Amino acid sequence: MKNYFLFLFFLVISVSGYAQGKRITGKVTDAADGMPIIGATVVAVDPDGKTNAKSVGTITDINGTFTLHVPNGCQELKFSYVGMETKTAKITGLTHINVSLASTAKALDEVVVTALGVTREAKSLNYSRQSVNAEALAENSSGNLISSLSGKVAGVTITPPGTSNGSARIVIRGTSSLTENSQPVFVIDGMIIENEPGDTSVTVDGGTGSTDLGNPVADINPDDIESIEILKGPNAAALYGSRAAQGVVLVTTKRSSTFEKTKVSYSGNFQFEKVNQFLDYQNGWGTGENSYLLDHKLTLQPNGNRLPTDLPNFSGYNSSAGAKLRSWGAPLWDQVIYGHDGVLTTHSSHPDNVKDFYETAHRYTHTLAVEGGSKKNNYRVSYTRSKGNSVVHGINESFKDIFNLRLMNTITKWMTLDSKMTYSHEKVDNRQYMNGSDKNPIYAFVTLPRSLSIDVLKHYKDENGNEMIPIGERGYNPYWNIYENTNSDTRDRVSGSMNLEVKLLPGLKAVGKAGLDAYWWKGMEFFNLGARSDVDGGMKNWINNSTSTNFEALLMYNKTFHKISVNAIAGISRYERNSEKRTESVNSILVPDFKNISNSNEYPSATQLQSKKIIRSAYGSVSLGYNSYVYLDVTARNDWSSTLPLDNCSYFYPSFGATFIFTDAFKIKSPILSFGKIRASFAYAGSDTDPYRINQTYKLGSIYNGSPLQTISTTLNNDQLLPERNRSLELGADLRFFHNRLGVDVTYYRSDAYDLITKVALPVPSGYSFKFLNTGHVRNQGWEVVLSATPVKTKFFEWNANINWARNRSEVIKVVDGNPNVQLLKSSNVSIMLEEGMPYGVIRGRAWKRDDQGRKLVDSSGKILVTDNTQYLGCAEPKWTGSFGSNFRIQNFTVSFLFDARIGGTLYSGTWNRATTAGVVAESAEGREGYYLSNVIYGESSAKATSGYQYPDAYFEDGTPCLLFVKPNNRYASFDERSVFDASYIKFRELSVAYSLPKSILKKLPISGLRLAVVGRNLAILHQNTPKGIDPEASSSSGNAQGIEYGGMPPVSSVGFDIKLTF
Repeated sequence: MKNYFLFLFFLVISVSGYAQGKRITGKVTDAADGMPIIGATVVAVDPDGKTNAKSVGTITDINGTFTLHVPNGCQELKFSYVGMETKTAKITGLTHINVSLASTAKALDEVVVTALGVTREAKSLNYSRQSVNAEALAENSSGNLISSLSGKVAGVTITPPGTSNGSARIVIRGTSSLTENSQPVFVIDGMIIENEPGDTSVTVDGGTGSTDLGNPVADINPDDIESIEILKGPNAAALYGSRAAQGVVLVTTKRSSTFEKTKVSYSGNFQFEKVNQFLDYQNGWGTGENSYLLDHKLTLQPNGNRLPTDLPNFSGYNSSAGAKLRSWGAPLWDQVIYGHDGVLTTHSSHPDNVKDFYETAHRYTHTLAVEGGSKKNNYRVSYTRSKGNSVVHGINESFKDIFNLRLMNTITKWMTLDSKMTYSHEKVDNRQYMNGSDKNPIYAFVTLPRSLSIDVLKHYKDENGNEMIPIGERGYNPYWNIYENTNSDTRDRVSGSMNLEVKLLPGLKAVGKAGLDAYWWKGMEFFNLGARSDVDGGMKNWINNSTSTNFEALLMYNKTFHKISVNAIAGISRYERNSEKRTESVNSILVPDFKNISNSNEYPSATQLQSKKIIRSAYGSVSLGYNSYVYLDVTARNDWSSTLPLDNCSYFYPSFGATFIFTDAFKIKSPILSFGKIRASFAYAGSDTDPYRINQTYKLGSIYNGSPLQTISTTLNNDQLLPERNRSLELGADLRFFHNRLGVDVTYYRSDAYDLITKVALPVPSGYSFKFLNTGHVRNQGWEVVLSATPVKTKFFEWNANINWARNRSEVIKVVDGNPNVQLLKSSNVSIMLEEGMPYGVIRGRAWKRDDQGRKLVDSSGKILVTDNTQYLGCAEPKWTGSFGSNFRIQNFTVSFLFDARIGGTLYSGTWNRATTAGVVAESAEGREGYYLSNVIYGESSAKATSGYQYPDAYFEDGTPCLLFVKPNNRYASFDERSVFDASYIKFRELSVAYSLPKSILKKLPISGLRLAVVGRNLAILHQNTPKGIDPEASSSSGNAQGIEYGGMPPVSSVGFDIKLTF
């Protein structure tokens, strides 16, 4: 509780004030051609001749002009632009000023935010980092901050969420842990926030499944973001400690950009989503097996005559298999039948029955912000309301409110306080069940018979409330899943940070930071009475609460002695997280539709888990620069984690880096090469583990003779665990050409993660199933290339382009002593394996058996022979990833687009496996007509069939070709190889067409800015090797096991518009 009081104390003393000043206007142009410079930075110089992060500033508009309110006493303005010289100009007695900037080799005086919020010149950095355009991110947002980053950063892999409110996955430079989270941490205004994915499991076909609760970073409103920096790997993030071993996504939120005058801004984003791909379905064959009708009774032909009786087996009927509702039945010839609902109908095709299940989804976001104050004390407050639904009616319906407050206060000349607080409230109804869950309505529709009308399916229960027309042997009617198997959850979240800065001496300051991130999450699941596979129903309530606090104290020293610059940091920190999870559930209910845990005649089953984790740290860094072209960096950090044994809880990791700007060192003056830098860094990183993996603990079980039983976990904990380690080398070069119109940034990296914590299987006689051990070793190495160019730049037209390219190669060096193979995940017959000498995450499953010549084999009856053991089927890791983005400015119009590509990698599609087995896809129709005539109409036996389906390249085991005609569904024997695909794709990821109202019109209106944009995301898959309707990016897990897709959402496109208005 004392942490809350401390937090509130700092917030209360943030008192705003106001000051007076004057208004300055002007224009910034290129000295070479007189063209306006768009986006040049204009900053007021303090009376003491300095600028800092709190100085008054603005940027030039599309015409190169600016307006700035400067405080009293300001006599100079500082003008800067990437690729141009920085210039300071006097403004004493002036209200208007024009400035021209010349190109210079000293192009990268750009100041960027780095670890611990320290600002440094970009040219001095010895590691790879990339910025993301925050304005463009907000304009064309996906609704999930992580998935909005797709294609924007080299070496960053994004796996989109499986549902509209689900968890996206972000990994930088490959997966490097076996059992721990491999995703980077998110640092918001200096505070590390919790971002555990909402679902990391995969449910096999017909399993119960779970809902994906989404990423907590989705609480960040893109309209509140000022900048995003991606710090790649341990070299960039070493100072952030254990949780940043996989990299850092550094987010800085907006603060007041105006003083003396209150500024009001509104932004609205409206998007409409629609499925853009479906499986290619057949529409000639309906419900049944072996070309017979099942649970359908044939009566009359379309002409009204009785069915002929001299054709053997024509009206075969087998009710025992009717529940399967597969489409291997009789041809759809409009025969008159009794349908699934017992009503007389025709045996006809319904080509759009799957398409009609989906609808257009809507998502809107409104943000209203007010900012103002003075240079000494200013504020920004914003409110955001967002609401959305899914392309499936009735699921993933959500709304969210977000309140943000940012205060900047100069308490004295030597003390400043930066305070921020965010509160969010989110409610989601009917989250979609994931993967192959029998409660996932989308997965049920994968096998929807071609002869079944969706209008019939909508009558999902009878007058007694019992389920009708369930899909699959263990499944549900998808509309029963939507309206009777329901869930809801609400989450309240408070996060905030305070940064108190005290100037002690010239160049020396002390900084105190306090941060809080807490959420309270509760939800329920309700399964109504009357389902075929769950007659008694059930209910579950759950609570998930978490509170994290972080306190830091730092000393920062920044001084230049003639040609030597010194930047030093020393600090200590304490991080603590407390979490609690509780559930209560019953497996039957008494009264339908009554959603209360007391609605049962059984005692609720309850669970409760509390955990606590503390990390104490001490760290420091020193950066030495010589003459602004040589920089040497050293960092060191030591963490003490409560989740590790006392003897091993302390772990130290340093980093070393160097930068050499050779164009400055050798005074290279060239019209071609404008800037050249090489860099190198070497770093160690360490990370701990989850709580309670050291000592063996008991858990309470059922009641026996009035007392609860105590049981031991089947996993044996380890009181000798060591921290995981990562050793990383990075080399790079940054080159700029033609007055910085063309830039090339090339990086090579190699990282070795070792002492990885692995869950190892134990022999049965041990009494345990698994044990945690430090045994794993994974290597990732690769290349990243970033190209940026401005091919054309005139007064009326400007073209900017960028290319990201990355290639990562992973290798599992070691898994477990004496066991080179460990199963990371198993789903049905498909496994994700860790195998020594292979890439991370090998996909294994059963394959078509082949002879020594590689020919496919069948038995004497034509049945496909399947391998006895699982075979290598591929790996999810791609050969390379890349993107191409471009931005065109035509006067007040801006057009931007982004193409995103992944080449290589493998995907196992459980959706395709189920769809083909059910006989609903177009390729399953091959050979059916011939088989129907031969076996059903003429009554020929399978061994003597004269028509049907023939394997194109199958052989008997004696080496002779198989020329038998077999049942068409024989081709879909139970083996996994047929559902494995190359996961390559090229996507039209983003498009935006925007128009900004010119100042000549704005000055006649009571507004200061207006920007309208038409936007689109995921507009088309231009190339794919997966079947249409199977997204090659799909994944059934946001965890480390990738390469498996079960019941995922079909590809979805979104289009909409964005409006930004300022007063």
